[in-house]
Amino acid sequence: MAISEDTLVIGVASSALFDLAQSHAVFEEFGEDAYRDFQEENYDSRLEPGVAFPFIRRLLQLNDLRDPSQPLVEVVVLSRNDPETGARVMQSIELHGLAMTRAVFTQGRSPFKFMPAFNMKLFLSANPDDVSRAPPTHLRVHSEGESAPGDALGGGAPIADTSTGLEAS
Repeated sequence: MAISEDTLVIGVASSALFDLAQSHAVFEEFGEDAYRDFQEENYDSRLEPGVAFPFIRRLLQLNDLRDPSQPLVEVVVLSRNDPETGARVMQSIELHGLAMTRAVFTQGRSPFKFMPAFNMKLFLSANPDDVSRAPPTHLRVHSEGESAPGDALGGGAPIADTSTGLEAS
């Protein structure tokens, strides 16, 4: 898919797109090797939607309004996760039928240096630290709490337009 200057490119953390709580618990309790083994063993197990999933799915549906060769929106996963988790995330994207093909998995390093290369204008995360680290020239969105049915980002989600320094709750 060719991305034009008119396409809105959005970055999303894998932990906002999918519920990675179980995976994180394995990492915390048993360490990195067990975490990698867990991801490999569960590769075919579809990850459950995370807090940003409904919003991302709706955004991607905007592409149905336009010629497929000129999408309105592209969503790229930006993640500190390792390649094993990345493979499972991409498999879950496919199993959920999301039209997403690009991702960055940095194995613990900051993924934000890739935002300009993708021409990203928005970053979504459930982690406030990640949101605060995103480059200041982009719109960053942090969601707190569980997403209610029909509520794309959950309650009390602060939205910061970092190009102007404005913030709304």
